[in-house]
Amino acid sequence: SIEDIMNCPLSKFIHFAANNCGYHGSKKDFIVNWIHPLFLKAKSTASQENNPNWRQAMNGPFKESYWKAA
Repeated sequence: SIEDIMNCPLSKFIHFAANNCGYHGSKKDFIVNWIHPLFLKAKSTASQENNPNWRQAMNGPFKESYWKAA
């Protein structure tokens, strides 16, 4: 989520670097509008164990909860 990205240690550096280059908006606006998708992909890959794909979720140990949510 955006809040998770905003709270990670790397986001402080990214915001600092952006401000150093002339960006004057909020950290949330910067992350939502300007962060490269590869950063988001790296973040999701790092937490892949906690984020199952469709097949894993629908056939895993918590499948009843996933089916109910779907």
